[in-house]
Amino acid sequence: MVRFIISLFFNASRATDVYGLTENTVAVTADNGDEPCRLTLIATVNEDFSRLTQQQRADAPRIAMSSSVIDMNKILRGEKPKARVSIENFGKDPLMIRKIQISADDKVLSIRPSKTKIKKGAKADLDIIIDTTQLPEGENLINSRAVIITNDPEHPISTLRVVGEVK
Repeated sequence: MVRFIISLFFNASRATDVYGLTENTVAVTADNGDEPCRLTLIATVNEDFSRLTQQQRADAPRIAMSSSVIDMNKILRGEKPKARVSIENFGKDPLMIRKIQISADDKVLSIRPSKTKIKKGAKADLDIIIDTTQLPEGENLINSRAVIITNDPEHPISTLRVVGEVK
């Protein structure tokens, strides 16, 4: 048996749309001409706030969500009900929505922000749509989760849960 160590370095500054859960594939080729082996790399990429000065922390954006849980109650199959959550920036610097991440296998939930840059004291809306036509036959409960990644150093990750029952 041959053993070896592979060391990899991921330079997030050279990639786009990398915040949150990120997946990438690399091919490793041996010198003997064998077929390359593909490795899937999965990482969670977080923004580094460790070098912020006290003043930068004092001026930093601060997220506040109007709700962290949306209960759609009872929904008829085939409907596409909508909801809205507000995000407000209580900080001084602009709040940036870096990414809204929904599980790849969740085809029911979609979220669109009205804007991704929120000035101090301003608000933005998250428009939420539940597409019940995407719920597998026989399933009747919606329990979806979205992760909102921002540049708020105190709360860089906020979670929004959407629940409901399909009739």
